[in-house]
Amino acid sequence: MARQVLITGVTGGIGGALAESFTANGDMVIGIGRRRDKLTALRDRLGESLDSLQADLETVEGIDAAVDALGDRANAIDVLINNAGSMKFTPTHALNAHDVQSQLAINLLAPIWLTRKLLPGMIDRKSGLIINMASAVGERPSPKLAAYGLIHFTRTLAAEYADAGIRCVAIAPGPVHTGLVDKFTMAMIVKSVPLKRAALPAEIADFVRYIASNAVNLATGSVFTVDGGLSIRS
Repeated sequence: MARQVLITGVTGGIGGALAESFTANGDMVIGIGRRRDKLTALRDRLGESLDSLQADLETVEGIDAAVDALGDRANAIDVLINNAGSMKFTPTHALNAHDVQSQLAINLLAPIWLTRKLLPGMIDRKSGLIINMASAVGERPSPKLAAYGLIHFTRTLAAEYADAGIRCVAIAPGPVHTGLVDKFTMAMIVKSVPLKRAALPAEIADFVRYIASNAVNLATGSVFTVDGGLSIRS
């Protein structure tokens, strides 16, 4: 039976690549995104293996509405990939309230609340995998990225629900060609990467699909860094 895989932020660069990689693997993907036009285009490209759902995950009400729209499928999700994210390079002293609230809402609160809503079904089935798309910046000091972080939540979930047969891991990519960062900034970042390049979204997606396979079913609480060696630089 095909796995039910829920991916947030599916209309972004990594999200779309995740949907393509998992559907190619024979999984049924439910993709959540904000823009109906991009959801429709992705569905047209991937076919019936993708079921799209338009939702705003920045609010608890939006997440509740999305889960309600899933109906009984909310209790049958095998793999949850919390991929939706926001990044804004701002010095901490220049952050405004909206910046902080917006980034924390999508980067941390949305994964927490969506996971909370889907956990009961996983607990009942004594099975489930939660993959949090974090960032290499979560493992090292990163100027201008104070309002960012998901790794502690990953490890807490792993410890709390291991006895229920539920695993949780995080993927921490380095720079990725997604369009979130302008070309000049990306070029500056890549200079610090030992492998001297940023990842393609498909490379990250295929790595995530491997982590979600039975070959890695002993991993929980792990943070898999995929950053071209950036994290080993002092």
